[in-house]
Amino acid sequence: MKCHKNIMNVIIKIVVIIFILILLIFFTGYLMEQKRAYKIDKSLKGKVNLIIVEKDKRQLSIYNNSELLKTYKISLGFTVRS
Repeated sequence: MKCHKNIMNVIIKIVVIIFILILLIFFTGYLMEQKRAYKIDKSLKGKVNLIIVEKDKRQLSIYNNSELLKTYKISLGFTVRS
């Protein structure tokens, strides 16, 4: 009986460790995505009147009166399937 309790304790400890590792992996990925900062050009302040996001190309384009000012590569946080 004592042997079964020891085995169960070991199994519970292994499951808890695996669960903590999985949480740690997801949390680190989340933090890495949040830290990714996009540098915004300060000279464009007040000039933008249109923003277009093209999901398939993963880019954000900003315009002023139909004139393209700048294009940024963006991360959408998921994989686009064709």
